[in-house]
Amino acid sequence: MATIPVMKYYSKIILLLLLILSMGSKTVFCQAENTTDSETTVPLIFDEADPLNISIALDLKRLLRDVSDTAEYHEGILSYIEPAGDTVTLEVEVRTRGNFRRDKANCDFPPLRLKIPKKSVRNTIFDGQRKLKLVSHCQSDDPDYMQQLYQEYLVYRLYNLITPFGYRVRLLDIKYVDLWDPRNIIKSHAFVLESDKGLEKRVGGNLIESERFPLDNLNTYQYTLLSLFQFMVINNDWSVPMRSWCSTLKTRIGSSSAASRVRS
Repeated sequence: MATIPVMKYYSKIILLLLLILSMGSKTVFCQAENTTDSETTVPLIFDEADPLNISIALDLKRLLRDVSDTAEYHEGILSYIEPAGDTVTLEVEVRTRGNFRRDKANCDFPPLRLKIPKKSVRNTIFDGQRKLKLVSHCQSDDPDYMQQLYQEYLVYRLYNLITPFGYRVRLLDIKYVDLWDPRNIIKSHAFVLESDKGLEKRVGGNLIESERFPLDNLNTYQYTLLSLFQFMVINNDWSVPMRSWCSTLKTRIGSSSAASRVRS
């Protein structure tokens, strides 16, 4: 795969975030350390930043046709190579997800959800991450859409620099293989998001499921940080009270913190 280009626009954002990090990182990460009684462990798949090479083999045509509101899971095989060179193969279930990007009029390749049996993830890089959202490339023949995927991935990584209260991500160098048509192979980039349970375990909190959430119950520092971050990445389509592209965590520090989502 080609090297991921760095956008000039995002270099400005990086500089601003580094400034915030230098001023407030001590406060942010002290809060994270106090959220649990014992040290939490980051899920292995999110320990590294290098793109992970994986392949998913399944009935690809059937999966991409199943984009209704009642989309079903489809059985497949996920494979990746360990640093030692051994190939690991896992049973996996895959279904389409999303709203706008699931519509064929908008994307020819929708975002996906992966579900891995608990017995399969033990002692693998997916340990503790049974259900993962996969953000795909949307349009196969348009490089602009791939740029958007890279930008979305970088926004998550940038937010991780300034606070632990955000979903971790891992870039994938991915190959989709159709089991019934060996000529039908799609090679692309994608990224996976940390699961809700993985986030809860890492920061020692619980996601709040209520439809609306009053701002006065939020951790003031974390909410201000999130607001400034959304402003810097020019995202005005979000709301904590309305739970629009945001999740809310109740942690042991005595107040709630906002966890950022992008359009994933």
